[in-house]
Amino acid sequence: MSDGSSDRSTSNADDAWLTTDASTVVVGVADAGVRRSLKSWFTDEAYDVRVASPDDLPPDGDLYVVDAGALRTAAPQIERLKTASAVFTPCLLVAEGSRGERIAASTDQVLEVVDDVLETPLRTPSLKRRVDSLLRARVLAEQLRERSREYERLVELLPVGLFVLDDAGTVTYANERAGSLVGVGATAVAGRSFATFVRPADRDAVASLLAVDGPSTATVRFQYDLAVESANASDNVTADRSGDRIVELSADVVDDETTQVLAQDVTERETRIERLRVFERAVGEARVGICIADANADDLPLVYVNDEFCEVTGYDRDAALGRNCRFLQGEATDSAVVDEIRAAIEVGAPVSVTIRNYRVDGTPFWNELDIMPVTDGDGTVTHFLGFQRDVTERRERMRLFEHLHAATERLQGARTPTDVAESAVESLRDILELDVVACWFPNDDRTRLEPVAVAGVDEAQPLEPGSRDWAAFVERANVTEVPVTDHETDAETGLVFSLGDHGLIGAADPDREYTQAVRDAGHAFADHVTVALDRAEREAELAATTADLENTLERIKDGFIALDTDYDITFVNKQAESLLPYTAAELQGRNLWEAFPEEVGGTFWTEYHEALETGDSRTFEAYYDELERWFEVTAYPSDDGLTLYFRDVTSQRERKRELERYETIVQTAGDPIYTLDEDGYFTSVNDAFVDLTGYERDDVVGEHARTIFSEADVAACERVIGDLLSKQSGRETVDVDVVTRYGDQRDCEVAIAPLPGEDFGGTVGVIRDLTEFKDNEQRLAVLDRVLRHNLRNNLNVVTGRTSELRDHEDEAVRESVAAVEEAASDVLAIANKARAFQQALEDAHSSRETVDICAVLDEVVAAVAAANERASIACELDVDDSLSVRGNEAVELALTELVENAVLHNPDPNASVRVTVSRNGDEARVVVADDAPLIPEQEVAVLESDVETPLEHASGLGLWLVRWTATSFGGRLTFDCTPEGNLVTFVLPVATEDGPEE
Repeated sequence: MSDGSSDRSTSNADDAWLTTDASTVVVGVADAGVRRSLKSWFTDEAYDVRVASPDDLPPDGDLYVVDAGALRTAAPQIERLKTASAVFTPCLLVAEGSRGERIAASTDQVLEVVDDVLETPLRTPSLKRRVDSLLRARVLAEQLRERSREYERLVELLPVGLFVLDDAGTVTYANERAGSLVGVGATAVAGRSFATFVRPADRDAVASLLAVDGPSTATVRFQYDLAVESANASDNVTADRSGDRIVELSADVVDDETTQVLAQDVTERETRIERLRVFERAVGEARVGICIADANADDLPLVYVNDEFCEVTGYDRDAALGRNCRFLQGEATDSAVVDEIRAAIEVGAPVSVTIRNYRVDGTPFWNELDIMPVTDGDGTVTHFLGFQRDVTERRERMRLFEHLHAATERLQGARTPTDVAESAVESLRDILELDVVACWFPNDDRTRLEPVAVAGVDEAQPLEPGSRDWAAFVERANVTEVPVTDHETDAETGLVFSLGDHGLIGAADPDREYTQAVRDAGHAFADHVTVALDRAEREAELAATTADLENTLERIKDGFIALDTDYDITFVNKQAESLLPYTAAELQGRNLWEAFPEEVGGTFWTEYHEALETGDSRTFEAYYDELERWFEVTAYPSDDGLTLYFRDVTSQRERKRELERYETIVQTAGDPIYTLDEDGYFTSVNDAFVDLTGYERDDVVGEHARTIFSEADVAACERVIGDLLSKQSGRETVDVDVVTRYGDQRDCEVAIAPLPGEDFGGTVGVIRDLTEFKDNEQRLAVLDRVLRHNLRNNLNVVTGRTSELRDHEDEAVRESVAAVEEAASDVLAIANKARAFQQALEDAHSSRETVDICAVLDEVVAAVAAANERASIACELDVDDSLSVRGNEAVELALTELVENAVLHNPDPNASVRVTVSRNGDEARVVVADDAPLIPEQEVAVLESDVETPLEHASGLGLWLVRWTATSFGGRLTFDCTPEGNLVTFVLPVATEDGPEE
């Protein structure tokens, strides 16, 4: 201390920053002399000196100075201060020289707080050197501590993660960024293997990274989720859970035991790069043409085109780049569209157009072009981006489907399958612009397809089983390309489109490509044709059904009217039209009550409303005053209205009354009438039957016919019934014996006929009791035989006797004789005439003979004219030369009688008679007209009534014989007496080729 140096700086200018000025020195020395010397010296050296008791040292000292006496007391405090301080806190021990050596060699633990020993006596240079050295070490420690904190702050603020690894790969330090990269706090990273933060696929890369003795890099993915799962619950897990991170690692060896790894998050960069790669691939592989033009270069050259651009245009990339895109234009490119594109580019605006461009081979195509400007951050257009789509096929489809729509509308007008086929082939030819189109339908047995319509050629050939066309039909293939055979076209193949069950429609053309658009349009049109064929078939079926229904309704014998719920008439059949005072056209669409206002409130009105309100059908009879007819009506209600069936029952009601009258007549008829069922049991009898048999009605109904007929007669009747049923003839008469209840036997004949009906349901019989008739007939036969024999003989005697008196002298006698002879001759003539007629008419009912009435009449007129020369007899034939009628020789007798009467009953010897023959339907008419005196009305009345009375009778037998002849052959005799003379008409049935008409 003797030198008194006050220089507080270091000798080296470079160490100026290590100044110790203003350091606080705490002197806690027990020896008072040493304490004063030290205080004085430190004060002189400008240190901040604090003298303190060894047991109460202040905590803010920079250097603590103690002596041996104070060391043990001050050591614990100094130890605490050193531990608590973050920087080096030095302690200087002052000791006597010999003692100092011993202290330096001592192992006493109390000396652990001592950093240096200064021996006494104190020498100023030595003290200064020791003090400066200790204080400088503190300053250095402070500075190092500050720089360490700054370094730590810098490390923590690094944008990259810092991992410090030991030689085993365990993390000994990690900054906060490193902790966030692995998804846990920085403090949770230390002590864990670095490889656990890397996904398994990248751990080999990490191992290789750490094995390099020097700087190395690798790109890996930190496995965030695994890091979180493996972190302790107490770890400070960050809130950023964005998933795996892509990091770029840079590793360097610090020393043999330490490796430093920097980890930079390149996820966003890699993602952006990957997106760029994806975008590049997307643009390159896009199914739309993409090109980019440089807006800052002259003439906007292309700087990029993708593969689709080359595919669409046919130009390779080298041929396209560096050129303006107008090289795609050609002679048919619309200049107006080009101008629109140019105008948009000049102002940097987007534009969308469809332009006709050309491929490298000159093939035109339609290009749907979108041009978009690309700008930089300042809004300046730097490039133009173009998108190109080949819409040629789409435009073709649009054209095809526009034609398809029009063709489909035309199909709607086709009403039959053939009409549909003819419309389809013409339309398909226009739509597809193909040369030949044909349509085939299967034949009836579906063994081949027959052409039904063709366009473009004269005819088409059938399609046989086994061909590809036939397979397309069987398999219902939508579109099939098949070889073209046996057709008038140069096309090698054609397209056939399925029409489902209906057949095929095909098209072919040697000069047209069968594009997908053509196939699709043809298939779509074929579907429409199939629908049209379905509709045509349904309409045909519906029309047939409707026609059948209408025919059925028209054939219904009842009138039929359909009404809606408002009573508007929707249908009227012909029968209804015939029953009502209106036509069907006049009624359909009209309201029923407007057409028949007079019936409002009447029976029809009430019944129809009742049917609609209750929903129950109504059947009733009502009288329609306007037509004066009765109608039976059935009204059927439905949700749609009313269906009316009606018929005119006026005649039925009359027939009912007639039937009632007929039943009355039957019951009151003089002839017995009965009915039998099919087994021969009585089902009904009339009153005359009861009177004849004596059986009451209840006694005989239900009993067998054997009750009144014998077994033989029953068998005979059954045979007759069998014949009637087999011949389907009307009736037959059988002679039977009826045994009465009282045992009497009556001679009868029964007229038998089957009861009407499709099936045999029994018989009806009308009995005539011939007992008295046969008795009278027997009597008449005897009288006829006696009278005819005796009358002829006696008249011959009379004429023989009178001949002797013809020359009697008495004139009165001669006159009487003449009168007797004339009367006798007349009686004989009448008898002979009657005999001739009787012989001719005996078999008239069973005769099937015919005569030619024209020939007979010629003979009769000739004979009568020869016998009466003065008479004028004319014969006119209004028929052919011959006319056959039913009859025999009696016809000639009858005609002779009529013509002779016309002559002989005329007192004028010049009598005039006109005979005409005509045909009226199935009748032959012979009219004899004379100018003789009129036939007395009384005689005509007797002849027409067929009955003579004592007071009313005909004067002669001739006209009776003529009348009986006419009726015997199914004819008649009529009279018409006028002032001009008599007209007598003789009518007989005309005979057919098979025989006389019945």
